[in-house]
Amino acid sequence: METTDKERERAQKLFQAFGEIKDEHVEDAAEHVRPDARSDERTKIDHSLRVRRLNRYLVPLAAALVLAVAAGAFYHVQRTDNAAYSSMDTESAQESDGTEAVASANPYVEAQSAEEAGNLAGVAFNVPDEAEITKILGTSVTAQYFVLDGSLAEADYADADGNALLTIREEAGTDDISGDYTDYPYETTETLTGGAAMTLKGNSEDEFFLATWTDGTDSFSIQALGTGLSLTDIKNIAEQVASGN
Repeated sequence: METTDKERERAQKLFQAFGEIKDEHVEDAAEHVRPDARSDERTKIDHSLRVRRLNRYLVPLAAALVLAVAAGAFYHVQRTDNAAYSSMDTESAQESDGTEAVASANPYVEAQSAEEAGNLAGVAFNVPDEAEITKILGTSVTAQYFVLDGSLAEADYADADGNALLTIREEAGTDDISGDYTDYPYETTETLTGGAAMTLKGNSEDEFFLATWTDGTDSFSIQALGTGLSLTDIKNIAEQVASGN
């Protein structure tokens, strides 16, 4: 069938209109086609690469697509984006194709015992058991053991209500690993068996919240999170921890 001059004119105008479609229009169309595009930052996928790939297919359809779906898709995009942002603090999310996108890994790994935590961290980690800490603190405690970043062993003691009472840490090196930078009003030094100088910090000469020391190979810390510990109690705990090295 022979093409008329009017049909040629219409086709020419149509192609000119497509040629004038701007990148931001294509971007907008891509957003409507893939309403989960903003979640690409969470899954570390280069969104600009997706847009460039979509260009090849969307340019002939972009203008019509934007006009057809903009009104209805805007609300859907907003809801989808909000859901994506609310799930960013989870450990994993499902992509639209069914694959699992894993977010940043938790630096804490739970261990079943102090011995396991020490083995994973590469330190001795000889800490008092629950019965010993219960006797020292005068309240029943349960213990959990963790390894942070594969090198720091940690024991956390809590009461029956889950309130944290005591944290003991050990890691290879000589740095302060306590994570406690409180400006306590009272500070003193005690020498442990073996010669290590232990720094004690607290409110008074018999109410301590922090003990830190190094034996030249490993670093240690004891932190009271509830009430302060007496000099006798915190030193007894420290002696047991130090005795494993």
